[in-house]
Amino acid sequence: MEIIPSYGFYQYLKLLSNAPKRVVLMSPKDNLDVLYKKHIDEAKLYLPYIGDSMEVLDLGSGAGFPGIPLAIMKPQSQFYLLDKRKTHTDFLRNVITILNLTNVKVINLDAELLKRKNLTFEVVVARAVNRIDVILSWIKDNLKSNGTVVLGKKKDIENELKTIKSPFHLKELIETSFGYLVVIKKL
Repeated sequence: MEIIPSYGFYQYLKLLSNAPKRVVLMSPKDNLDVLYKKHIDEAKLYLPYIGDSMEVLDLGSGAGFPGIPLAIMKPQSQFYLLDKRKTHTDFLRNVITILNLTNVKVINLDAELLKRKNLTFEVVVARAVNRIDVILSWIKDNLKSNGTVVLGKKKDIENELKTIKSPFHLKELIETSFGYLVVIKKL
């Protein structure tokens, strides 16, 4: 499925390029084409795991990757962007308002405290957040049975893969130009 660049992506990238450095810890902020290829194209890799009308958590959303691009591409699903830094969640709320994303909610919370929330998700996505075992411990109580966890990870993840334990199991490991996409199912 080819995703055509949208005005929403352009607006989002402009917001990123104008955001303070403490919000957007990525480069190059001044080159929208490179930002698109580096971050929007990577977000597209998560799409096959998100169906229509799903509840999706972007864990450690930061400046909104991959959650904001996914919300633009999947307007019929509900996205929750979780980050513990108020500077990030304030930025995300501003993005949501400007882009008029009615399918996105922001949660300002440390991921370790997520289990205290009465929220459940069919899919959890995260990119460069923490080790696999730590992420799974954070979301175990909030991921529905048969739910999917899709993690963007860099190289050298062999030891992390060994930490996946019941009720989770590795479904797919896909090497990409960005690193790996680790797809985990909850039994």
